Amino acid sequence: MSIKSLLLLIISAALALSLAVTVRGYVSEAAPKQPEGNRVLVAARTITQGSFVKADQDFTWAVWPKENIGEGHLVEGQFPPETLNGAVVRRQIPKGEPISEAALVKSSEGGFMAAVLEPGGCAPSPSPWTKPAAMPVSSSPVTA
Repeated sequence: MSIKSLLLLIISAALALSLAVTVRGYVSEAAPKQPEGNRVLVAARTITQGSFVKADQDFTWAVWPKENIGEGHLVEGQFPPETLNGAVVRRQIPKGEPISEAALVKSSEGGFMAAVLEPGGCAPSPSPWTKPAAMPVSSSPVTA
């Protein structure tokens, strides 16, 4: 083997090795990194004020940075979203925004009627001045 052939073989091998290292570097950088954080409950779509929620349709879990998770955010494993079925949205929640218990009101809680009513609306209530319906009076005595 001549010196020229040996030199050409060494240069070709060096170029092949440098190309392999370069491609490997690009491939490892392109691999998506797993985001760090906890999964929190977020709106799967924009939920309008006053609407009743269905957990399976309105919410989804999303990875959220740990430093941005507030006290009111609902974290996976600590809160079952099914308990929110039938709750009413107090204010509009845009798609992707974390859900907090303060944004929703359940029918058993105070403020439910205010959340259901449209702005400026009024809930019906019985007047304190109306007399209750009279009970029919029986003419026969009650015997035990």
